[in-house]
Amino acid sequence: MSDLAEKIRQKLTVDESVMIEQMLDRLSKLLGLTRDGKILIKFDRTKVTTRSLISIYAVGKLMAKQAGYSSEDYVSIDELSRELGIDGKVVGARVSELRREGVLISVERGQYKLNPSYIEYILSEVERQIAQ
Repeated sequence: MSDLAEKIRQKLTVDESVMIEQMLDRLSKLLGLTRDGKILIKFDRTKVTTRSLISIYAVGKLMAKQAGYSSEDYVSIDELSRELGIDGKVVGARVSELRREGVLISVERGQYKLNPSYIEYILSEVERQIAQ
């Protein structure tokens, strides 16, 4: 391995678990998890956009999987619609936007998981919207 390759690894390698650990305090103000993997939204949902609500729910789903409370880290349009109380067509349209932007990744037809590199952005957006 070259010196340059080693320098690149040292400077640019990101440990996803460390990144998540650094955001846990912020996340705990926005989300809660039940032992059976249910995601609880702790803020006034009317203060954020549908896109932000879907995104933070997807963050919660990832956290539930990481905590061992859920066997999967993906969400479906039906689950999002049911759990967030938003019409399925609206959810589908917002999920399509988030997928095109790379925030959500298509796992299988109708199943989407969060791209973890967007967690910080999602947190900042939700915090900003709540503060207004």
